[in-house]
Amino acid sequence: MKEVAQYNVPLMFSEDANQEYITRSIEAMGKISTNEYRLALECLTTFNRRTEISFIEQPCCLIAASQDQAAPARTMKKMSEKIKNSSYHLINNCGHMMQLDKPEQINTIIRAFLKGLT
Repeated sequence: MKEVAQYNVPLMFSEDANQEYITRSIEAMGKISTNEYRLALECLTTFNRRTEISFIEQPCCLIAASQDQAAPARTMKKMSEKIKNSSYHLINNCGHMMQLDKPEQINTIIRAFLKGLT
């Protein structure tokens, strides 16, 4: 898993991401057992709720990252169009680990979303 982490984790960040966050993420992923990783991948690749997504009525904030290959922005955009009460936000020059890659932008979006709920 350490080798998998060393290869995959940097791909989840933008080029200008904080190197300390990348290093810590590599260390964290490297500690996951192979079996746990396989189970997580199985869940991600077999879980399909495309039909049910249009039934969501709760307010939803969908945040996409322009460089995210795991959850592509176009997929997130399509999801937002199917959820009646949703907002869609695109973070440019950002990878899958957006909460670490662009934390200030993410926090601003989440705060505004939550403020709009009250």
